[in-house]
Amino acid sequence: MSWPLRVLFAALFSLAVALFVFAVLWRSPSMALPAALGAFATFPRGTLRPFRAVCWAVSFALVPFVLKPCLAEQRARREALFEAYTAKGLPALDLEDRLAIAALGLAMGGIALPIFPEVAQEQLLLHLPSEDRSRESDFALGSERVSAPLNTFIESLPAPVPGGKPLHFGPRRVVFTYGPDDPRVALALNPCLLSAVATPVEGGWRVDAEVAVEVEYPPSYPLQVFSFRGEPYIVEEGLFYALQEAGWYHPYTMTWRWTQQVSR
Repeated sequence: MSWPLRVLFAALFSLAVALFVFAVLWRSPSMALPAALGAFATFPRGTLRPFRAVCWAVSFALVPFVLKPCLAEQRARREALFEAYTAKGLPALDLEDRLAIAALGLAMGGIALPIFPEVAQEQLLLHLPSEDRSRESDFALGSERVSAPLNTFIESLPAPVPGGKPLHFGPRRVVFTYGPDDPRVALALNPCLLSAVATPVEGGWRVDAEVAVEVEYPPSYPLQVFSFRGEPYIVEEGLFYALQEAGWYHPYTMTWRWTQQVSR
């Protein structure tokens, strides 16, 4: 087997094992079966190639049939965990339960990373104790709730006076609505504080803008991630709040900053 194929099989094997562990933690036999077959089919070493090929084919063939029961099994587990936590508090969640919730958070962050990179970063960084963080990005301008008030401020700027004082905007609280708003912005910034400073420079203004968001989970909020054949996948964010209470997650403030040059 060539090195590229070895690397590919190693990656697929790791993914299959991760899915199997996730299925065990979430007590989902519908996910565990194809994951186990996939792990056996992609194991980097071994013989019985025809049998491994059959396992590979069966694992993929099972996917369309197990998705809906898999979602139902995980929903029942999430509801049971949150009900226990609501009734008896953090002691109701044992180590297996907390590992299951942590695995769900890691999976959500990993899957979201290529599609919604900002909220994925925010979620994954909760695992690391740190002071407040900042990043350079103007992705927030994708929402009119951010760009509209900022543009109004920019349009109101007078002709710059060399050596003049900077002009300040905000901070203004911005709240998003899931669905109508850009999901990439809404998921990462709901709610946030928008502010900007316009500094006179030669030929115009330099506008340094930022949005600051508290990265933490509320005691309870049902977030629908997606729906499959009428089966919604709803994550109760109160489960992640339990990890904050346990000290597994570390809330912080994330500030996204960017600079715009305005000619006058």
